Amino acid sequence: MASSGGVLSDSWWSQGVRRPAARFLVAAAAAAALFIAGWAVGEHHSAVSVHTGVAHVGIRQATVTAGGWSYGIDGNVGMWIDSAGTMHSGGWPNCLRLGHRPLIAFGATPVSLPGGGSWRQVVWVDCRG
Repeated sequence: MASSGGVLSDSWWSQGVRRPAARFLVAAAAAAALFIAGWAVGEHHSAVSVHTGVAHVGIRQATVTAGGWSYGIDGNVGMWIDSAGTMHSGGWPNCLRLGHRPLIAFGATPVSLPGGGSWRQVVWVDCRG
């Protein structure tokens, strides 16, 4: 490196020998920052609790009571597993047919409103009972 008047003419970044090491350090620092950010976000979200119960099914809606809570399922379920074990993304679980009372497993997570109200949202249903 040549120096003129106390200023380096070539930076350490532009040197071919050190460039791969610098890129590795930058990539490692970015990966560490993403990991820490993901962990922090995960720590602030509630976990999904797993329950089992008999579903009372209406037209595109069902109610399941488990652990002293009644859980409403309506419209679209984010993920569900059919009786053969196949996963489905979105839609209405095929075991929740009008008038039936199937035993299901399901996952729910607490949801809080800004005004203080809350409910437990069903996020997946397992039709294998």
